[in-house]
Parts: sequence; structure tokens; C-alpha cells
Amino acid sequence: MASVCCDPNGLKRVLFTGLDRKRRAIRFGKCPKRDAESYARHIENILAAARSRNAVDPATADWLGEIPDDIHEKLAAAGLVKPRRHAASIQLGRFLDSYLAKRSDLKGGTRVFISHTIRNLKDFFGAERPLVEISAGDADDFGRFLIKAKLAPATVCRRLSLAKSLFRAAVRHKLIAENPFADAKTATKSNPERQRFIDRETITKIIDTAPNAEWR
Repeated sequence: MASVCCDPNGLKRVLFTGLDRKRRAIRFGKCPKRDAESYARHIENILAAARSRNAVDPATADWLGEIPDDIHEKLAAAGLVKPRRHAASIQLGRFLDSYLAKRSDLKGGTRVFISHTIRNLKDFFGAERPLVEISAGDADDFGRFLIKAKLAPATVCRRLSLAKSLFRAAVRHKLIAENPFADAKTATKSNPERQRFIDRETITKIIDTAPNAEWR
């Protein structure tokens, strides 16, 4: 059964158990409670029809045809409906290449770092994967893919953080409704293996070999 959750900030969520028996939530932002309750009823109808392998009732079918793209994309991301054709045509590789081409402000190491993360995303998801089909669960799998590649914990966090930023840009351009990396854990982790103790004598020798006062 789908239920409406009203957050303190006025945002509405519809909670339900998906066809995979996992508990899911679709965020509908700030909207009247009656609208959120209507969304919940239609979601229940979609789930009931899928479980019984019947077509959805006419009222819900009409609703699916009338809702705006952003709402439809939220349903598609939750596995309730198939993406609309024009939304599915936006491919991951095309978006990432376009993003990098537009960022003429990026220099040197920053551009290289972004290129590495873009390569990882393409390797894992495939360049032809529609953006709208990438879910939060897929984002979790991508994090495990980076760990399996034996990258340092700090590098994994930085690449997940960048992936979150890339998909945030897709949301801002209205290419997708939600950021699948929104809940990714991106806190920077230190790498103890890179830490070294430098004794005072060595530090003094380095300072003494400095070419001038500015270097010292």
C-alpha cells in the first residue's frame, strides 16, 4: 500500500513496496497533500495491475498520459513505468561528453580527474545507457565497482562526489528528475599508507638546501 509522508519542510514523499519487494520512496517536492494522495492512489493502481498482469485502469492510464515529464521520470526511475521515448534517448555518454566539452574553464589536473571519473561511469554503465534508467541502486553498485578496482578509499570518495555533481548538472538541465547519487557517501577519507613521519633533522637539511629565502 502506498502512503504519503509529509516532511517538516513541506516536501511530500510517497512510500510504497516495489515489485521487487523493496521499500521505496518517490519525492514529489512541495505540492498540496491532496495531489500527493492522488499520486499514491495511482501508484497503488500501477502496482496492483503489474502484480496481476493486467492493464491499469482507465483513470490511471489517462493520468499517466497527462502527467508532466518530471513526474513520469520519477515513476520510471522507481521501476513503475517505462521511460517515455524522448527521455530514454538521452544517453549517458552523450551527456558526459557534452558536459566536459562545455567546461572550458577546467584546467590541467582537474580536467584529467574528471576524465577519469567519466571513463569509470562509461565503463560501468555503458555509454549508451539512458540517464533516466540509472537508479540509486545502480549508483551504489558503481561505488562497489570503484572499490573492486582497488582504488584508494579517498579516490573512491572523490569520484563518487564528482559523479554526484555530474548527475546534479543533469537534474538542473531537466534531463532527469532525481539524482541517483544523491545519497552516495562522499566524505573524504584519509589514506594512512600515504602518511610518513619526517624527523626534524631531515626537515632542517631540506630547508638548508633551499635556493633562497622565498623557498625557505
